[in-house]
Amino acid sequence: MTDFETSIRVRYAETDAMGVAHHSNYFVWLELVRVEWLRFLGLDYRQMEADGFALPVVEAHLQYKSPAFFDDYIKIILNPPVEKLHARFMLTYTLSRQELLIAKGYTVHAFINRQRQLIKPPAFFLERIG
Repeated sequence: MTDFETSIRVRYAETDAMGVAHHSNYFVWLELVRVEWLRFLGLDYRQMEADGFALPVVEAHLQYKSPAFFDDYIKIILNPPVEKLHARFMLTYTLSRQELLIAKGYTVHAFINRQRQLIKPPAFFLERIG
């Protein structure tokens, strides 16, 4: 599977008095790219939850390299899992402004059912991500 890319423009509300994007917003941006990646694969997150499973974040890490500022155009690249999926899997990300790397990191997700128990990845999910 190939990398997935989207972009955002840093909004004023995401910055502090110096115009620097607050570090917590980066995790919101990672969620944005994850949901768009799933949508691109034909997997609707709302429907997956209605079908009885979810993909909560169980671990998250970001390494900040350079600040993002108000009105910056940020490219976010999601690297899909490279190994066979199990009950837990990792996604990696890079965030850049033009050619400058501003952050990189990962999130770990778990497949859970309505009872919040770990489950194997559903077959239709495995088919979609290849």
